[in-house]
Amino acid sequence: MPYFEIETVEVGGKTVIKVTFDGKETPYSADGRYYIRAADEDKSITQAQLVDLIKAQSPTYEDWENALTEYTLDDVDGETLISAYK
Repeated sequence: MPYFEIETVEVGGKTVIKVTFDGKETPYSADGRYYIRAADEDKSITQAQLVDLIKAQSPTYEDWENALTEYTLDDVDGETLISAYK
């Protein structure tokens, strides 16, 4: 859930509602629609853009396979490895 701050402020002699939000787990939606922030405006995101955004954030098997580990070859139990392989 993103962090929200809602307040009323004066702008040009009018009282308006100001909503400030921040979050790290994107994408977010409003009323079931997804948007991207471009400069100072929100633009609708296409389905293809949404899929690409989600894929970019999802780890893949290759990411796991290439990740560094704290273990060395000496930590491998040969019998367990052969059993798992079989």
